[in-house]
Amino acid sequence: MAPIEAEDLTSVAGVWEKCFGQDARNFTVIVEPSASASKDEEGSEGKRAEFKVWAPLLSHWSPVFETMLRSENYVESKEGQVVIQDFASEAVEVFLRFLYSGVVRGSLGLLVQVAAMADKYQVGKLHALCVNSVAEALTPEALEQILIHPAEALETRPNDLNPELLQEILDSGLLCMEDGDLLKLLRGWGKGKEGDRLQPLIDARIGATARKPGQHSESVLITLWQRYCNAGKKGSFLGYWVVVTLGPQQANMSGEDTNSLNEIARGFARGLSEGWVKWELPRTPVHLMGFSFDKDIPSTLSFQIFCSEDGGPWHLAYSSDKQEIKAGTVLPCKKPPGLVKCFKLQVLAGQIAQYAYLRIHGILQTD
Repeated sequence: MAPIEAEDLTSVAGVWEKCFGQDARNFTVIVEPSASASKDEEGSEGKRAEFKVWAPLLSHWSPVFETMLRSENYVESKEGQVVIQDFASEAVEVFLRFLYSGVVRGSLGLLVQVAAMADKYQVGKLHALCVNSVAEALTPEALEQILIHPAEALETRPNDLNPELLQEILDSGLLCMEDGDLLKLLRGWGKGKEGDRLQPLIDARIGATARKPGQHSESVLITLWQRYCNAGKKGSFLGYWVVVTLGPQQANMSGEDTNSLNEIARGFARGLSEGWVKWELPRTPVHLMGFSFDKDIPSTLSFQIFCSEDGGPWHLAYSSDKQEIKAGTVLPCKKPPGLVKCFKLQVLAGQIAQYAYLRIHGILQTD
């Protein structure tokens, strides 16, 4: 998802004016990973970082820093530094850059963290800017990113999320996180303040029964094949995991052996011309996000892709309109209103002659 950018230049100009003529001594902000810091996708813990900041700038933006810097009772004032352990270094950097520029820029998950930090240090202008930016960015695509990358998007307590939205996310069968990891993440948020609207939802999720996680996939049919292989290839993939139906003119696609049908069940579409192939997933509803092919598709080919909750009625998700499509290009689709279990690829003109696989992008919900 593209970074979110917002600005409040009027506020920063006012603060800079207040700093005029004051001793611009440096104050060091140190970010130390806590002992319980979660690991990133590559397995490494949060990184240590140091930032040099003008002390007057911190004081004029934040009442919390003002008290800390101007009182000799605080060790931070004596040592000229503060250690932060409850926010990632990336969030701290965005927070501090705003104090100088009035501009905040980052991903949805990062801005949620910055909003929490702005709330803690009472930088009201930044908090409001982040909250408004997050609210505007919570499009269906943004929610998909939360479901796919919950460890990043929900790393810190999302106090600025609507309670109903948080409940929808935590209870969703599309949330791509194992239940044990989700409970660890929720407990890591700690307890909210008195009257916190999110706390009852969090407590309910911690005490709820196990939830089956969703799984993000860039090729749904291949992912189901991998699940079948991981399960020891017990039973039949074709007919149990995926049901394939060929149109009246497509019998030549499969030949006489089951191996060809198994290939089609994994998305193989070579030889399809002026007809259709249908895939049904009896046990796996999918939140559809798009389509792609692993080979170039020429402009001479015209096709449509449909989806359905149960095989009827059909929803037109994509129409090629004889456009050249490069291999790997994710085709933006007209998303259906809910989860789907059936897909149909229909060729209107031309033929899929190359060794091409249709890739269905989405989040699988385990039935």
